[in-house]
Parts: sequence; C-alpha cells; structure tokens
Amino acid sequence: LRTVMIYSGYQRDAASLRMWLFNFIPSSVVELDPVKFRDLIKSGEHWLVDFFAPWCGHCVTFAPEFVTISQKLEGRVKCGKMDCERYSSFCHSLGISGYPTVRFFTRGLPVEGFQINSQ
Repeated sequence: LRTVMIYSGYQRDAASLRMWLFNFIPSSVVELDPVKFRDLIKSGEHWLVDFFAPWCGHCVTFAPEFVTISQKLEGRVKCGKMDCERYSSFCHSLGISGYPTVRFFTRGLPVEGFQINSQ
C-alpha cells in the first residue's frame, strides 16, 4: 500500500467511517448497466441486485451492508448494483419506484417474494 488515505469526515461516527472505508476495499459487487443486466439475466445464474440512487441517503447507508452480504454469498449468488439515476428509464421499465430496491433473480426471472414496507 503506497497511498495514505485520511478520514476527515465531519460526523466522525462509526457509520460514516464504515461507509468511507468501504470505498477503498475491493468489492465483489458488479456495477451494472442495461447491457450487463440483460447479459446476467441470460446467464441463468442467481443474482441479487441493488437498485439505488446516489442522492438517496438510505442507499448510501445500505451500500456497505450490501457489500457485506455479497461477501457472505460469494460462490453461491452473484451480486450487482444499478444506478437508477443514470439508467432511470431502464429501472422504471423494471418497475423500480423506490430506493434502495433489492431483487433476487434466478434463471433470468425475478423471484416472486414479499414486499416489506418499512414506512
């Protein structure tokens, strides 16, 4: 390691430090665009996808948790994330209307499960 990174976050709380730290740790979460997403659907593998927006505070807080989840699922389920601000029309076509939204896909189809309304 030849670079020194200094945390100088305003809040200096554990959550802020954790989010900052996860920016420098290699991640197994694949950044998706519509083309990569279509390819993963065709692959038939199990995928867990986080649909997020960079301006969403809940998404920013959830990001390190999703990385941790991806590490625990490594070898069994692949994990990806899609920036719905950048690809808004594509996310809308998938029925994504709130952030973060996490969906599990197997054999190219979203798994019908249950929706948790946390509000």
